[in-house]
Amino acid sequence: VFLFTATNFTMVFSNKQLEDSRLNIKRFKSIVESLPSYLKLHMDTKKDTDNIDLVRIDSLNNTIRSLSTGKDKASADKLGRGLNIPILWLDEFAFLNNNEITYKAARPALTKASEAAKQSGQPYGITITTTPNNLDEPEGMFCYKMIEKAAKFNEDWYDWDDKKLFDFIDKNSGNNYVSVKYMYYDLGEDENWLKRQIKDLEGDMMTVKREILLEWTFASS
Repeated sequence: VFLFTATNFTMVFSNKQLEDSRLNIKRFKSIVESLPSYLKLHMDTKKDTDNIDLVRIDSLNNTIRSLSTGKDKASADKLGRGLNIPILWLDEFAFLNNNEITYKAARPALTKASEAAKQSGQPYGITITTTPNNLDEPEGMFCYKMIEKAAKFNEDWYDWDDKKLFDFIDKNSGNNYVSVKYMYYDLGEDENWLKRQIKDLEGDMMTVKREILLEWTFASS
């Protein structure tokens, strides 16, 4: 999207804290740097911007910037209202301070920006990635409810046309999202790998449940 598909757009990377947003930008830059030169024809090291908070390709007018978090309810609301952008990545969303306030404040502006991008043939959308948080935490519960409302991904979709796909999502998603979950065995790992992870985590099954088995639990569980 950043190198080939879009022009004149801004993408935002958000995370539970600013340093993690910056880390994701660093990871993105590492991926770009590993590409062969013929895939980086739009890039110009003299004109483009490249720092810890922002990456920009001048010739395409495409920008990726990091986003801090709202430490209190007022700053979370202000943060959300400033997100008039077509593409947003919310990483570790279940741990983002005041995530419900930020998200609901941002949603109208995000929807409007997405509609404008769609009309002009530009990419758009919101991606939310996270590991589970405790359901005792309001941020964890809000994220969990969003996942439960979403349509559940199925690999059969790869054989569907756009109309069938979007009709299904419209009928089966309460928030226009699709939920995709990858367990360790979906990624090619086996039970021996799981046993090693449990040992590496000192047998802390609460952490194993959350970080590896993707279980949403209460702290008192």
